[in-house]
Amino acid sequence: MLSPDLIIRDSKHIGTVFAVKKLPDTNLNVVVRLVLETDEAGFKNSVMTFYRLRERNLKKLLEKNQLLYTRE
Repeated sequence: MLSPDLIIRDSKHIGTVFAVKKLPDTNLNVVVRLVLETDEAGFKNSVMTFYRLRERNLKKLLEKNQLLYTRE
């Protein structure tokens, strides 16, 4: 996903974010594991999973986790 509308920090997994793209009928969520300074050398950012996210589930995700970025 080149331009997510929201980036949300995953509070349960260190170094993991949710990149959400809003579409007319639904939302798409890409779970990404980012490389941290504390990780071993040679690790790369990776997509863990990708799925459709309903609006009510997006609201729950925002309530439980920290919003890092929003496109206005």
